[in-house]
Amino acid sequence: KYILPKLRNRWDEDVLQDQAKLRPAAFLRSLHERGLEGTVQPEDLEAAYVQLDRLLDGMETMLAENGPWLIGGFSLADIAVAPYVFRLSALDSNRFLASGRRPNVDDWYDRISKRPGFIKAVSWPDEAGGGYEEVGLHASHT
Repeated sequence: KYILPKLRNRWDEDVLQDQAKLRPAAFLRSLHERGLEGTVQPEDLEAAYVQLDRLLDGMETMLAENGPWLIGGFSLADIAVAPYVFRLSALDSNRFLASGRRPNVDDWYDRISKRPGFIKAVSWPDEAGGGYEEVGLHASHT
């Protein structure tokens, strides 16, 4: 939804095929190739969505148990997860980040998206809009 349209705007099909061959893991190589072929099935996406829901549900539990940050105090765990949640905000925020569905994750994302480092990271041209607008998506941070 995000990367393949961007890559198609930048590279021809031969380069895209060559890039697929460079993927280090068979699963990623297969996914890349199926994406190029247009053969990623709805059940493949649904399986990925189920995994993302589990991850966010786990975050909800961790935040409920540990306080405002994933393991108590602000840590590398929060920094590592933030880009993924940011990307989800563009890909399908209603499915994953619907207000009230996971209130602890909502509060966490609100806090982390106000941190200077996060703001600087998402201010790069590709993340601040140009990259998302190129493929018809819109990311958000508070």
